[in-house]
Amino acid sequence: MSSSHQMFNVDKLIGCENVETFTTWKFSVKTKDIKAKSKLILLLDPQNYVHVQSCKTTKEVWDNLQRAFDDNGLTRRVGLLKDLVNTTLESSGYVVKIRQQNNDHSPHVTQHKV
Repeated sequence: MSSSHQMFNVDKLIGCENVETFTTWKFSVKTKDIKAKSKLILLLDPQNYVHVQSCKTTKEVWDNLQRAFDDNGLTRRVGLLKDLVNTTLESSGYVVKIRQQNNDHSPHVTQHKV
């Protein structure tokens, strides 16, 4: 086996030297996968563990995170719709902006409640 310069330095499996070589290589790959999975999970906020708690491999973790957070068309539209439904004039800052503009342009005009 020769060393490769990849993210986790997993040795290449060369040919069918013997069962022991394959077993050692397989264990090394599994160990690297566990480390990579752990690193990904440690980068998450605990509230996002729900997306990865049942994953067995790093690929499953990555795929679940991608499904949950990737900004694809449907996810983006649902998020925008949710924001639209939950937005009020007061929370958007629009009312405050209009009041400030009215105060700047006509300080003598009496303010009315909106």
